[in-house]
Amino acid sequence: MGELLRREGLYSTDLARIQRKVKEGALQHLAQRPGRSKKTVSEEEYDVLKRELQEKERVMAEMAVELAILRKKTNGGSWER
Repeated sequence: MGELLRREGLYSTDLARIQRKVKEGALQHLAQRPGRSKKTVSEEEYDVLKRELQEKERVMAEMAVELAILRKKTNGGSWER
């Protein structure tokens, strides 16, 4: 995991911060009552948030691939003995 984070220029604290932000956002969304007006953001802020989300999704997809490879190597290695 550390190698993948370094390759992407991220630190484990970045990953923890992202997870915390996602959790906070989910809790805020769940706390909203139905029918309440939604907060609007400027088009510029929307574009920035959209790019950030796309980058995070890209990194998470790469991490998922790396994890699958590591799991396969680990599981495959135990069968070869």
